[in-house]
Amino acid sequence: MWARIMLGVAIFSLLLWGGGAGAQPAAPAAKIVVGSLKIANLTPLYIAEKLGYFRQEGVDVEVKFLGGGAESLAVLAAQKLDIIYSNWTSFLQARAAGYNFLIIAGNASAPRQAPTGLALFTRQDGPVRTLKDLEGRTVAVNNLKNVTWLTAVVALEKNKVDPKRVNFREVPWPNMADAVLKGQVDGAVLPEPFSTILQQTGKARILAYPYIDTQPGLPLAGWIAEEGWIKEHSQLVEKFVRSIRRAMAVMNEKKAEGVQYLIEFTQMKPELAQKVALDILDTRVDSEGLQRYADLMVRHGLLKAPLDVTKIIYKTGP
Repeated sequence: MWARIMLGVAIFSLLLWGGGAGAQPAAPAAKIVVGSLKIANLTPLYIAEKLGYFRQEGVDVEVKFLGGGAESLAVLAAQKLDIIYSNWTSFLQARAAGYNFLIIAGNASAPRQAPTGLALFTRQDGPVRTLKDLEGRTVAVNNLKNVTWLTAVVALEKNKVDPKRVNFREVPWPNMADAVLKGQVDGAVLPEPFSTILQQTGKARILAYPYIDTQPGLPLAGWIAEEGWIKEHSQLVEKFVRSIRRAMAVMNEKKAEGVQYLIEFTQMKPELAQKVALDILDTRVDSEGLQRYADLMVRHGLLKAPLDVTKIIYKTGP
């Protein structure tokens, strides 16, 4: 009798702790390797990790920080990453070059009204008073033939300034404020947080908001992956996008919490984080807006031929 009781206790214990014959070990989380940057717009990726959204979906996300969009695209093409964040300019150029990348989700769009995070500055006490005064002068951009350069060109055109008469010079963003204040350039196109830092000096003025002049709500960047990988991992893609969407809701609906996560992720000073103008965060892709931008790239020589963007957005994007 006692032996039967002890046997029953042993069986119960095994079942309770998952050791019974029918018990199965928990399935390991599926892994995704994601390329990221330490920028404000990627705070939702940090939130999704910190708050366990990926884990709740059964996904293990390994984040690798890279130097920029061009590097990310090259690593994705080499199949060393599964998903990357990319600006749409670089993505569309890569797609036109024959890379089978697809958009799986949006991430950032410009605000629909000023102020925006990107602005064209000049020195407060300098000779430039209007955009027209930039003809024959020098304007700093971080790279030629990218979204910053293109939207600056469109802003000039919209204000009846010939961009061919403006000398664009490549200057790294961290060096632009000094270049403006020391008179090394006559204007500069700066994003956040550099634009807010320059404004706080009280020694610079804003001449234009290039994103607004180009297209209010301009689609800027999002998440992409290689088409073959997407087809093999469609459920992982859906889980990733769902997690990012939840994290964006924190940024959009809980402002104080969002700013705190922004500070943690970017190591931005709290007083600066409270003032920066953030882009619109949304996983949905504005296909009409992106098509207008792609057509604009064709008109200004960044693409050789038109692209139908509806064919390069995966079902999780709209």
